[in-house]
Amino acid sequence: MYHYQSYSAFLKRKFGSAVYKIPLSSGSTCPNRDGVKGTGGCDFCDTPAFSPAFASIGSPSEQMQRALRRFPDPKRKFIAYLQPYSNTYASVENLARMYDPLVLLPRVVGISIGTRPDCVPDPVLDLLEGYGKSHHIWVEFGLQSIHDRTLLALNRGHTAQQFLDAIQRKESVKKRDVSG
Repeated sequence: MYHYQSYSAFLKRKFGSAVYKIPLSSGSTCPNRDGVKGTGGCDFCDTPAFSPAFASIGSPSEQMQRALRRFPDPKRKFIAYLQPYSNTYASVENLARMYDPLVLLPRVVGISIGTRPDCVPDPVLDLLEGYGKSHHIWVEFGLQSIHDRTLLALNRGHTAQQFLDAIQRKESVKKRDVSG
């Protein structure tokens, strides 16, 4: 007997069937690659080593549509997983153009977004809050260490305090949504 609930069990209970995450590439970058905070990225920027989405062709919506065709069973449900780099590192308008087509796809019940804690300004959190009214939204901040010295050694380009700030602001959005 497990003393915890796995994420897959949580999703199955929430949506009534198994839910599959499909990794997608948005073509995003991050401030530690494009020169805003650094170039060359951090120690975790070897994306082809861990992300099959890195080599994906087309928009995230086109990639997801291909995945849906590979799994035609109408009972299957999916989460669009924007994994490589910082998938909130753009204007709110550009992010909406990326996210909107994904949430309109049949059988897509949510979006999982890989990003950095220094790439989620309040307008982005507000945008995600809006999607959260109809879809499951999961934000992965990619904390590699709570120690600034380690973050510096890994060339992350952000601090532990920025992570804590992002989590607190995210929780604030969640509380607004619940009490709203």
